[in-house]
Amino acid sequence: MEGPLMKTKSHTNGSRYPRSSVPPGDHRNCIKRALAWIVSALLLTGLLAFTVLLVWAFASRNMPALNIWHTASLSGEFTARDATSKSALQDYLDQEERLFSELKKNIYDRVAPTDDQKFCRYRTGGPQDPGRWETHWNRTFELVPENIQGGALLLHGLPIPRTACANG
Repeated sequence: MEGPLMKTKSHTNGSRYPRSSVPPGDHRNCIKRALAWIVSALLLTGLLAFTVLLVWAFASRNMPALNIWHTASLSGEFTARDATSKSALQDYLDQEERLFSELKKNIYDRVAPTDDQKFCRYRTGGPQDPGRWETHWNRTFELVPENIQGGALLLHGLPIPRTACANG
């Protein structure tokens, strides 16, 4: 009596049962093709990334030079080191005043009021100069109502980008 579990003729791998319906050697071909495909995809991705980088590098050579607001380093900016357990709002306002004085001296006073700088945020008296308005909205301020019923602290940590100028 013969059945599927009965001992049959031995196969070439020494087993009495066939392991796969794929002929011997085809597994290696599948693995080789998969590896070749992966290597080709990696090489193509690397070549594409290198090409994009090369195009960007050549395009950046034709860009205008950086302006003063891109390169100036202001020493008066508030950092975590400046905050202490005894710091008060007035301490921050004093540091902010020093920072805005430094900003005026190092950037605003150096930007020429030319037509190509007309809409530059750092042009003194320009349409985007926050100092030309009655309230300087880029400064810290406190609103105190006559009848205090509660409080809210509103923080704004998103500065206007230094590149927010017409040609910058």
